[in-house]
Amino acid sequence: MPQNQLTTRLADPARGAFVVGVGASLLCATAGLLLGGLQGLTSSVLASILVLVFFISGQLVEGVALRMADGTGLTLTLVSYAARVGLFGLILWLAASTPAISGQWSRTWFAAGALTALIGWLTGLVVADSRARVPVYDRSYQAPEGWDR
Repeated sequence: MPQNQLTTRLADPARGAFVVGVGASLLCATAGLLLGGLQGLTSSVLASILVLVFFISGQLVEGVALRMADGTGLTLTLVSYAARVGLFGLILWLAASTPAISGQWSRTWFAAGALTALIGWLTGLVVADSRARVPVYDRSYQAPEGWDR
């Protein structure tokens, strides 16, 4: 199978995860606006963006790592994950410890936005993966030569 078809098939689950993650995040942002005002809206949107960027960047790195035949791909994936978790933690720590920022967002709606984006992403990924076609399994079975003898 040509590389562009394989890449397209691998990108479909990520695309489905992104669409469902954004949809779920929009629902949470709407609820945040209605129930928490502008602070609820901005907090949930910020959290959703951070979570979706975390996952999208992970998909991009894993796409590169899958093309590597040796342990370099695994190392790249693990280092990328550690860096993304560290950056995510640093952003949260700065937002919580800076007095000018900490009073401007709602921790409740931030958590709701992050959880909604996470659950939306994972739901979209599972649904898209369950419907993905894996070409290696689509071939019809043929008995090995000499099997009938």
